[in-house]
Amino acid sequence: MQFLRNFKISTAFSLIIFTTLVLVTSTAYLNIYAENKTEYSKNLKTKAESILNFADVLLQSRNEKFFSGESPEIPQIIQNEVFQKFTDMSKGKVIFKQASKHPRVESNRAVDYEISLIDYFQNNKDIKQKEKFVVDNGKDFYILARPIQAEEKCKLCHPTWTTGDVIAAENVKINLIDYNEILDNNIFIMILYWFLNIILVLVTIQFFFHFEITKRVK
Repeated sequence: MQFLRNFKISTAFSLIIFTTLVLVTSTAYLNIYAENKTEYSKNLKTKAESILNFADVLLQSRNEKFFSGESPEIPQIIQNEVFQKFTDMSKGKVIFKQASKHPRVESNRAVDYEISLIDYFQNNKDIKQKEKFVVDNGKDFYILARPIQAEEKCKLCHPTWTTGDVIAAENVKINLIDYNEILDNNIFIMILYWFLNIILVLVTIQFFFHFEITKRVK
């Protein structure tokens, strides 16, 4: 209190309000930012899940045609061609892949973080989905992956496979450039509002003390 008595009443009162506002508004805006970040992360997951769900339906339908002899086209190749169009339409921001340690199609060869996902699913077969953030070629990505387990009918083409083993991991990678841009804009807007709110209150207090309190005391 002695420290505040070194200032004019208006200044001392402004310092008290300023400190209170900084604490209250900072806490409020940090909570809002955390909630927004959580919501944006949920949107990423929802988008990735919808793509994986479509991929599963597509692969299942192509597998049925392949194993019934209705179509000689390899299901994974058809799947790759369809999702390459997704990647092209998104300008490289959304990438689907059936990552395998020993792929028939070289573009499906698993990289280090995909190998770790395959091993994780193999060691945790009760886990059906896993999400993580990765860096690929200097770019930040959100990745959602699901295991692909060998079925008995798969041994027709892959006799060395063991039924139930995780032989690949299908995943969707979403470039985080838009996600990070949204968060950066949120931070900028919140800081701007935080600054304006505090300045507005302090200016109002100064004017009030100058035109009301000070003149009345005199």
